[in-house]
Amino acid sequence: MANTFAGSKIYIGTTAAAINQSQFEADSYVEINEVSNMGEFGSVANIVQFPTVSDDFVDKAKGTRNAGDPALVVGRSATDPGQIALRAAEATKFKYNFKVEIADAIDEQHTNTVVYFRALVAGANIQTGGNESFVTETYALGIYPRPLVVESALIPSP
Repeated sequence: MANTFAGSKIYIGTTAAAINQSQFEADSYVEINEVSNMGEFGSVANIVQFPTVSDDFVDKAKGTRNAGDPALVVGRSATDPGQIALRAAEATKFKYNFKVEIADAIDEQHTNTVVYFRALVAGANIQTGGNESFVTETYALGIYPRPLVVESALIPSP
C-alpha cells in the first residue's frame, strides 16, 4: 500500500561509526522539526559506457554506486535542537548518523519503517522570498554508504 510522507520524522545523531542496525540504534538522536521535504535517496549505480567503432551500439555496465544527495528542506527555526545540530554538523567535515521514521505502520500492532544512514551535511542555504513566503533552510546531505532499511514489522506480544 502506498503512503504519503506525512507524519514521518527525521532525526540527526552523532558521528559514532555505525554500519548495522544495533550500532545505529545505540546512537542518540535529536528530532529535526519543521521538515517540509526530505528529498530522494537510495543506492543507484552509475551506468558506464564503452562505444566501439565496430558496433552500432554502446556497450554498458554498472559502475560505482551513489547512495544519494538529498536536499533536506526545513522551515527555519533558530531554537529547534535538531536544526541547531544540523547547523553544527554543516560546520564539520564528518559524517553523522540519521534516522528517518516513515509513518507507514498498517495498524497499532506494527512498527513504522525506519531508515538509517550516515551523511555529510553540506550547505545551509537560507531561502527568504516575499511577504507570504516562509523562511526555509536547505541542507545538502551526502549519504555514504547505502542506507539501512528496517521494514515495518509486527510488534512482538509482551
